[in-house]
Amino acid sequence: MTEVEFLAFQKKLCLDDELRTSIKLIELGFGELQNLNHTQDFNHLPLQLLASGFERLMKCHICFGDKEKNGEFTNFTTLKNIGHDLIKLKKFIIENHFNKDYPILEQDYLFLSENDELNEVLDIISEFGKYARYYNLDVVSGKTNPSRNVELEFKNLINRSFTSSETDFQNFLSNDRTLSDEVKLKSISQLISLLEKFVCGISRQFTMGNLGILAQQNSTVLFNYISKFDNKLGVTDYRNKSTNFSNRKVNNKKRNIIDFLERKFKKKYISKKIYKEEFGEEWPFYADYAIIELRDKHWCIITLNGIDYALNGSSKSRYKLDTPIEGGVQIPNKTIGNLIQMTLQLKK
Repeated sequence: MTEVEFLAFQKKLCLDDELRTSIKLIELGFGELQNLNHTQDFNHLPLQLLASGFERLMKCHICFGDKEKNGEFTNFTTLKNIGHDLIKLKKFIIENHFNKDYPILEQDYLFLSENDELNEVLDIISEFGKYARYYNLDVVSGKTNPSRNVELEFKNLINRSFTSSETDFQNFLSNDRTLSDEVKLKSISQLISLLEKFVCGISRQFTMGNLGILAQQNSTVLFNYISKFDNKLGVTDYRNKSTNFSNRKVNNKKRNIIDFLERKFKKKYISKKIYKEEFGEEWPFYADYAIIELRDKHWCIITLNGIDYALNGSSKSRYKLDTPIEGGVQIPNKTIGNLIQMTLQLKK
């Protein structure tokens, strides 16, 4: 292998590694977003991960596009001049390396180029990646024109969705921590849906666009986004990719024979099996059925795949159980509010 061939081979390996890194960062960012709740509000980490992941993904797109169009990978000066601005990167891709010859790609094009909400979110993430991660130090050091307080902007962006419906608003204001955290996660899921759609629009260019055979060969890392359509947006639980979630203390209970006997014979325990097909589109779990149980007319328990979880805050405190969201068995953009009401009505 000549020196020129070795350098070309090395560039291909590095670009493949960079593409894989971008998706890992993005999914870690989604996972850290889903970790946010009333006690964990460290927005800095997901913003940092997403800013880096989105920038790397789009710069990979540009490198593959230039290689196919010009026969050479993008040079350092060009990438430096494009900079870290995510909206500028998106615009560069749309104008130079975007194929819209198929209906689905046309839809991607319209979304990427015209969606104001996407631009608002990317502007916040981009600003954080460029300058705002040092906002506190800018203020402390007396910088003449300090960067924007992007973390506050980001919190406000998430909070705007809390009042999307009267039910969500009441649940957010309720004293039940389970419902309050659920509303926040539902809001975050809406944000992730938007960003997933953005990643999908970029990813489909690797197989259906004009980025060339090399991009197609490296597209397997993007498969989940290439094949993800609107009905699958916002339903993936990315928390298992984050350290906080995987290292947490698990508080659930695998049912044993005594539990089954108590459910069957204890008069103060009332239970009911509910199937996904009966519940309808708002079914909130990955499992196909669940058993709800009311204990002493007050504590709501739900069993999924033979494991007990707390449905409401009072049962969580009494039995020291995870909620379905904390246990990773609940679809992030679905609510369990109706199931709590169904369980409480068992006493009637």
